[in-house]
Amino acid sequence: MGSLERDGLVERVRHPRDRRAFLLRLTAEGVRCHREAEEVDRLALAEATSALDTGEREQLRALLARIREHTL
Repeated sequence: MGSLERDGLVERVRHPRDRRAFLLRLTAEGVRCHREAEEVDRLALAEATSALDTGEREQLRALLARIREHTL
C-alpha cells in the first residue's frame, strides 16, 4: 500500500463516520494510470482473441463468466 500512496496514485482520507478508519481514494494520477491499464488490457484481449470470430468470442466470455461464478 505504501508505494501506491508514495507514488501519488492513492490517498488516504478519513472515514466520514468513523474517525479511526481511513478510505483509499484514487488521485487524478491514479485515475489516469487506471485508464491507461484498462486500455492496455483491452488491446491485449483484442489481440489474444483476434483468431476467434464474434460467436466464438461470445462463447469464450460466457464460459469464463461461468468459471468466475464458481471460483469467487
